Amino acid sequence: MVFTFHVVTLAWIYFRAKNISDANYMISNLFSNLSLSQITQEIPFRFEQLIGCFVVIVCVIIVDILSYKFNDLRNVIRRRPFYMRWPIYISLILMIMIYGQWTSLNFIYFQF
Repeated sequence: MVFTFHVVTLAWIYFRAKNISDANYMISNLFSNLSLSQITQEIPFRFEQLIGCFVVIVCVIIVDILSYKFNDLRNVIRRRPFYMRWPIYISLILMIMIYGQWTSLNFIYFQF
């Protein structure tokens, strides 16, 4: 599985590159002149993203605990009254909108 993952990941470079020579250049220089300071400088630290990840992780833990306590969490939510059920739905939709990634990247095979 690890081998297949790395082969597929390297093959994706050919789909995203403008031409084959650019892809070959990227692969040949993938690990050349790489140092830890370069990696940390190129990754911007955003406190908002850290908070967002923490919120999502806490929500997943809460849902997991509730799923363990109640076998079928969906039925538990469905049996709740309207005024308790809809805030849960709205908060889930807002979490998806706030913490979901909205990108304008093309489909990976678009340039193929």
